[in-house]
Amino acid sequence: MNRPAEEPRRGDAVVVAVDGILATTPTLRAAALREACDAEGVRLEADGVDRWLVGRSLEEGVAALGPRMTVERPSPSDAGSGHLGVAPGQQTVLVLRAQRALGRLMAHGVLLRPGVVDRVRSLVARGVRVAWRADSDRSLLGWMDADPALAGLGTLVRAADDRPGVAGASSLVASYRAIMARGAAWGVAPDGWWGWELPGGHAILEAAALPVRALPSTASDPSGATLTPPPA
Repeated sequence: MNRPAEEPRRGDAVVVAVDGILATTPTLRAAALREACDAEGVRLEADGVDRWLVGRSLEEGVAALGPRMTVERPSPSDAGSGHLGVAPGQQTVLVLRAQRALGRLMAHGVLLRPGVVDRVRSLVARGVRVAWRADSDRSLLGWMDADPALAGLGTLVRAADDRPGVAGASSLVASYRAIMARGAAWGVAPDGWWGWELPGGHAILEAAALPVRALPSTASDPSGATLTPPPA
């Protein structure tokens, strides 16, 4: 990591977050989770739910938000348990409900953030390899294949449910490690890895001490201007 923090150069690789950098899906993911909570009779007492989901799968997000959830009424999935908090079984149901709700919301269209596609296209033109990384499950990402603006721009390497198999790692960290394991085949030098994430995602990468540099922000991208890590 002796190189200065300039723009990526030929032969480097940039991992781009689909949820939050490429697309405005964090708000959809938060709306889907709140809808699931309403359906299950769960009160979610947390501001900025979208921030809690940055860098996390819905399963990880529900687990992280668990202490801020309370059951307002018994649900069919957890009837008779006497559990005032959200029991593990109900957390599973919340995730499933949220996944279905998110699929329905995405079916109405997914907005891309201004300037991101142009910047990715510039990176590819300079010989930089681009890999997409998603917090959403792969089954919810069909819109990427259907969007002509993304044709030829990078590869969807890891989604949240790919389960890269790195014990004890979050889906984000496990995804980066799995992507970086391809570095030799791709010809990427050990110091040639970059991440384009929202601040919450970068915070997770820094905590894991991965040798990944943050892609410098530009005036047209959202990575330095929006979501921040949630409080501990």
